[in-house]
Amino acid sequence: MLEIPDDFEINRSIIKENSSFQELNTLLEETRNFMYEMSFLAYGRDNIVLHKVGVISGNHLFYRGQILYSKIRPNLNKLTVAPFDGLCSADMYPIESKLPTLFMVYSMLSTYFVSQVSLIIQDRVKMPKINQEELGEIKVAVPSQQEMLTIADYLDSKCSEIDALLQNYEYQIATLEEYKKSLIYEYVTGKKEVPEA
Repeated sequence: MLEIPDDFEINRSIIKENSSFQELNTLLEETRNFMYEMSFLAYGRDNIVLHKVGVISGNHLFYRGQILYSKIRPNLNKLTVAPFDGLCSADMYPIESKLPTLFMVYSMLSTYFVSQVSLIIQDRVKMPKINQEELGEIKVAVPSQQEMLTIADYLDSKCSEIDALLQNYEYQIATLEEYKKSLIYEYVTGKKEVPEA
């Protein structure tokens, strides 16, 4: 079981009701005929392209700052914070938390969160998925508002440092791989000779 400080709560209702469902249905109803005539729609600065636009689910509309969480194979823990408003695949849930977004992201990336997800989907072998109701039942340790912000800022700083180190190591590994290939090529093609011992 999760060991948490006494001043933390365990809270299960971490996800706000998705108000975008009604907005999306209204939008789609008003533009349905026009949308079916189009071959695609693009939203946001990254041009998210949707073919077959006749989607009528509230799961597809998201807003900048919402967490986008993959419901397919959720134990892989694929999530991001939306950098713009747009539409997403039906395989993603736009999530708006009652908690600070960055704290919620790190909570969802934690092994405690993932272990709860894994228990929920353990019998779903062929296509493991989690539904919104199940996602809303997952428990999260909740400290005070100030402590959540402090934790999120600290983790953001430390994770950025780690990401920078990883990027540096990846560059070094790629450089060594290129050197290795070059070395092999030069010796097996006779461009260089093996030094005598």
